[in-house]
Amino acid sequence: MCRQPFRSTGFTLVELIVVIALLGVLTVFAASRMIGSDSFTPSMASQQTIALVRLAQQHAQSRQDVTISFVLDWYSDDWRFRVISDRSGTPKTLRETTLESRNLVIQITNDGSSETLGPAASLTLDFNGRGGVDSGTMVATSIDPDTGIALAFSGDSVHLVCVGSSGYGYRGACE
Repeated sequence: MCRQPFRSTGFTLVELIVVIALLGVLTVFAASRMIGSDSFTPSMASQQTIALVRLAQQHAQSRQDVTISFVLDWYSDDWRFRVISDRSGTPKTLRETTLESRNLVIQITNDGSSETLGPAASLTLDFNGRGGVDSGTMVATSIDPDTGIALAFSGDSVHLVCVGSSGYGYRGACE
């Protein structure tokens, strides 16, 4: 009896793993192209706001001799987030971050009034030496710091941020 030589039918395990890995890489690439970065813009804007409001609060507590402000405005087709130190009328930018506007809408609510930020409108919060919000303006309206400032960042999703009267910024609605 003569043995027939062994014939392989099908694919080896290594070939199958390589094909599955390539399909995984292509799927991730295709998904990232379909999702895009627009869906992350409201989240990034809310995170930048929280981080810079907290930075402004910390600077205000440690630097009693200057006025510390958080400013959110539109600049060269981008949203600009800044922390500014002002000593005797001489402003100095301590931190600045910009974010592409894409389809981001920023709505500010304080003490029953609501405004939408845009090219000619900004939000300014001035912090006192205790780190609380001392005063501020949204568009052209004065802010009542005792009621909290609610910010809604809208695009493909909605993210809420609240800056309480204590000056502390956090994710979520003002209570």
